Amino acid sequence: MASSDDQRDAPDTVPALGPSPNPDTNLLIAEIVLGAVTFVSREAAARALLGQQYSRAFAKKAMKSRSTAHRVTRFAATRLAARSLPGLALVGTGLVAKTLFDRSQLKRKAKQQRAPRD
Repeated sequence: MASSDDQRDAPDTVPALGPSPNPDTNLLIAEIVLGAVTFVSREAAARALLGQQYSRAFAKKAMKSRSTAHRVTRFAATRLAARSLPGLALVGTGLVAKTLFDRSQLKRKAKQQRAPRD
């Protein structure tokens, strides 16, 4: 005799939530929708951040000129940071190091431009 708990856990008795009676299809639909929303949100945030400091034309060009390597690197870093605390620490440290490097390069260029030319 099956207990009532066994009957509740059976996949045939659970009504499907979503547009399809197949839970795999519903999961696929949800993943696609979430991915699209994430993509649109990321693009809007990037445009807003670039638009604060640069012209609209430059921001648009910068967003379109991203390479496949840039996208793969971003994806890998995001996965690494999201899956573990050591991964988050590694990615965070890398981002801080890159920011410090960029700032030092900017200061170096400014210093070279101010220096008198012989």
